[in-house]
Amino acid sequence: MGQETIRIVLEDMLADEGLPADYAQLKPGHVPKLKKVCRRFMEICFGTGTSLPLTFFDQYLGGSGNVFTISTEDLLKEDSAARLRVEGEITRRALLFGSDPSHRRRGNIAFLDFRGQLNIKQRNYSTVKWWGALGSFFINYFATQGDWQTGAVRVKIVGGDTYRWDPNNYDRPTVCFHQLCARLEELGGAKQFPIYGTPAERLLPCWLPTLMPLDLSSEVESSGQVVSKVISNVKENYTWGAGTARARAFLKSLTD
Repeated sequence: MGQETIRIVLEDMLADEGLPADYAQLKPGHVPKLKKVCRRFMEICFGTGTSLPLTFFDQYLGGSGNVFTISTEDLLKEDSAARLRVEGEITRRALLFGSDPSHRRRGNIAFLDFRGQLNIKQRNYSTVKWWGALGSFFINYFATQGDWQTGAVRVKIVGGDTYRWDPNNYDRPTVCFHQLCARLEELGGAKQFPIYGTPAERLLPCWLPTLMPLDLSSEVESSGQVVSKVISNVKENYTWGAGTARARAFLKSLTD
């Protein structure tokens, strides 16, 4: 239902601007109207004003390619599902690290080797704000201090990724919009850009002998369930135009 909703809405919006529904037929001369359609669709999904998803998208449309800096601390504080994914997964890995006797025999210097990367996935958000702005987002972490006696490690957490719309993930409800944005890029109407998340720090457990052995085999996941909210926004906020007959028939099916 989600993919069909998005596809029909975009078809209607393109028709209102006199643009072809077949993305392959879009030409460089269509770019100004196409940017208007894409920006309007983002407003339908995330609201007007200065929301973070719109701020990101405006830089994408602007085409500067400049680095966009966010606060990793704000991300972790504001989005509980992303925080669970990041802090929970790093803790799991820290406990695995601490469960290895060879690391403990080396003393605290062993913490120099505790580092890695994880991915906040599309499903790992609880807020529309951060899901709409970042989508999938990489996190790098490394230990700055650790103590086997206290069983704790201090970790620096840094975010980083590229803002882009992947046209090849056919399972997501918004795949049609991703493909439209990818076509806009091909026509020179938008440009990907790097995102940098300023460092955050966390003090996490790394050695809990009284609780060992623990089952540490599975990654810590979380499900933010925000996609359905965005689909609801489209249904509630989109004012249907004089687009295709198929779009009008779809609207009628929603109200029958």
